Amino acid sequence: MIASKILNFKSRIKQRIDNYINYNSDEIGFGLIYKFLVNHFCITPASYEDYMIDNISKKRVIIVWAYYILMWFINIRFLLLAIINKPWIWTLFADPIYILRKPNLISLGVAISGLLAVFIQSLFVVFEKYPEFKPIIQMYSSNRKQYGLRNRFYFKFCLKSKFMAKYFLGPFFKLAVFSITIIYVGLIVKAYIDSDFKFPIITSILSTILLFIWLDHCFAVVWVGVVMFYIATLHLKYNFRQIKNEMKQILRSGKSIPVINEIHEHTHYSELTLEFNKIFKYVLAMVYFLITPLHNIAVYMSVSETNTLFRSLYLIGLTIMSTILFIVNYMSSSLSSSAHDFTSDLYTFLVSKRIPVQHKLKISSFIEKLCGPVIGYYCYYLFPFTNYEFYEYVSFVFSNYILLNDLIF
Repeated sequence: MIASKILNFKSRIKQRIDNYINYNSDEIGFGLIYKFLVNHFCITPASYEDYMIDNISKKRVIIVWAYYILMWFINIRFLLLAIINKPWIWTLFADPIYILRKPNLISLGVAISGLLAVFIQSLFVVFEKYPEFKPIIQMYSSNRKQYGLRNRFYFKFCLKSKFMAKYFLGPFFKLAVFSITIIYVGLIVKAYIDSDFKFPIITSILSTILLFIWLDHCFAVVWVGVVMFYIATLHLKYNFRQIKNEMKQILRSGKSIPVINEIHEHTHYSELTLEFNKIFKYVLAMVYFLITPLHNIAVYMSVSETNTLFRSLYLIGLTIMSTILFIVNYMSSSLSSSAHDFTSDLYTFLVSKRIPVQHKLKISSFIEKLCGPVIGYYCYYLFPFTNYEFYEYVSFVFSNYILLNDLIF
């Protein structure tokens, strides 16, 4: 009785997976991601088809570059506010942030986050010109056979990727932009009511409009960058885990030819990881050296702020940054651990089974490869992201907060 219920349950789950695989045309949300990139002018091609044939309109190029220049202008504006921090420059730019505690720190934090968005936007513009990345983009826009995943790994990959594309770029993005907009409008109203500085009306309106455009675009660039990083890393991680599971089953059987096939598949995804690292090593370096001090500033402002409303706002910003940092660091470290997770099993197989010398040499060479440089993402050319680096990063954040706290007080 119980066994039949379990079999029926498994068959229903299998049927749902098959239905999902067979009838879901946009399995990982690639269409949603590309539409988001196009609508927010993060890239110059107007569609995926235009990207594949290098058909780019001059109008879109002008608009993308206009956004790019605006991002630099607003970032320089916030840097000037943070460095000079005098009443005349706050009045000149009609910025209400000065009514907050430590306005120079907040301006510096906004400028740092803007620099990260500018950098990611630069990567979009630069790497869309590289023809070697077209096969990778084509892989994610094609059918499921291109992903290399099977059964439950494929289903989990599609489910998580579609969730990120649908909700992280949809309701979560709109809620974040709307919340920051309401906060900024509230600061403007409070500045006009409480302040001794009289902002010129025209300057204030123009500054507010430009800031809203800048805010929407910066959030869009960072948001979609995080989603693309998550999906690409999740794809590699699940492929390595799938190889690990299949490898363990093969090693129990004692056959060496299937082991060699799995080694070839592992080599393929190691090379794909290397291709992704050509892009992500720059992003991770920027996250490591820019977002870390920004996170420290947010922690300090959340702890030191006496106003309950402003403290709540800082905590919201701190939560968003912490979530992004956790996703980036966790996915990077878990990728490297997944790629190296079956070294001991291979070594046991090598010394305990009688296999052909040619296969023994290939397996031995593969073990040496797994014991060599880390297969995963790197922070530029400095160090790889591993579980130990993740631990060091967390301790680094807290130690920096203590140093920042001592410096300010």
